[in-house]
Amino acid sequence: MESLVPPELLFAIGLLLGVIIRTLLPWLEKKAADPTIAFDPKFVWTAVLAIITALIEMAAILAMAPDQFTVLSPLLAFLSGFFFGLGNNELVNRILHRGKTT
Repeated sequence: MESLVPPELLFAIGLLLGVIIRTLLPWLEKKAADPTIAFDPKFVWTAVLAIITALIEMAAILAMAPDQFTVLSPLLAFLSGFFFGLGNNELVNRILHRGKTT
């Protein structure tokens, strides 16, 4: 059965959701403990940077192997993008905010 949504788009959607969840989840955990805590906008910039670098990496993958995503099932394309975005955002956060405690 052919998917109605291209695997590249599923990968990109998964990537965006992975970055968004990685950005918001730690704040929501802190918010649950202390309802007065505000969201720190510096994490929006790390999320944007993670998305930009992940899309550049995705373009590099497609330039080297244009059919790379077509061999993936729709679920695997989405999950690959999700964990790619999640991990990429984690790396950007670790690099930019190392040594800082919040």
